[in-house]
Amino acid sequence: MIEDKNKFIRSRRHIRAMNSVDMNSAALSMTLPDTTRNKERFIFIAGPCVIEDKYKAYDIAAYLKELTAKYPLTFIFKASFYKANRTSLKSFRGPGLNSGIKILENIKKRLNVPMLSDIHCKHQIKYVKDILDVIQIPAFLCRQTDLIVEAAKTKKIINIKKGQFLSPY
Repeated sequence: MIEDKNKFIRSRRHIRAMNSVDMNSAALSMTLPDTTRNKERFIFIAGPCVIEDKYKAYDIAAYLKELTAKYPLTFIFKASFYKANRTSLKSFRGPGLNSGIKILENIKKRLNVPMLSDIHCKHQIKYVKDILDVIQIPAFLCRQTDLIVEAAKTKKIINIKKGQFLSPY
C-alpha cells in the first residue's frame, strides 16, 4: 500500500484530480478488479503503441504482467489495433480492426489482464465493447462529441486523451 501518494503524484493538479476521482464508480467496479477501488492503488497502463504481430504483443503483455505483479498496482495492457493518425500513408498502421481485436482478445483470455485500445470511429465500438475494459479516445479526437457519447453508452471506462491544442485549464 502506498502510504504517501505525494511521493508519486507531483503536481497540485494531479493531487486534486486523484482526490476527486470516484474509485467506486459503476464502470470502474464493473470492468476492473476489485483492488482498483482503493484510491491508493496506482493504475499502470502500458504496452506497445501499435500491435506489430500477435507474438510480440503477447510477449510484451506477459512480461509487463510478470513485472507489475511485484508492485502494489493494477496493470492494464494497452495496444492499438489501428493507428489512424500517421503522417505518412506508407507508415505501418497496425493489423486492422478484425485481426487486431482478435489478438487483444487472445491476450486477455490467456493472461487475464484488463485491456485498453483506442477507437477512431463510432462503427468500431460494436466490435471492441465486449473485449476492451477501457476504451481510449485519441487526443486528436478528444472533441468529437458523437464518438465520446457512443463510447460512453458501453458503460466502459473511457480514457480521453487531451489534445495539446486545448487549453490546460
